[in-house]
Amino acid sequence: LSLTDEQKVAVETIFANYRATLDEQRSAVELARSALRTASMAEELNEEAVRAAAKALAAVEEEMAVTRAKIHAEISAILTD
Repeated sequence: LSLTDEQKVAVETIFANYRATLDEQRSAVELARSALRTASMAEELNEEAVRAAAKALAAVEEEMAVTRAKIHAEISAILTD
């Protein structure tokens, strides 16, 4: 892409504004994946625990998807100006 200096700064600012949120969400996804793995690999199947862990993972992935969509929308607005 051929961005102006102003656009480059704006994109960097957008990423900076979301950095902490994305870091938190990445950590939450890692924890949720670990919990699901633990529940799935338990010696004795606990279907309720597996379902709960899967739902928790889906919820944090949903939030991360929304954050990424917000970032995309903000960057798209800058690129089309």
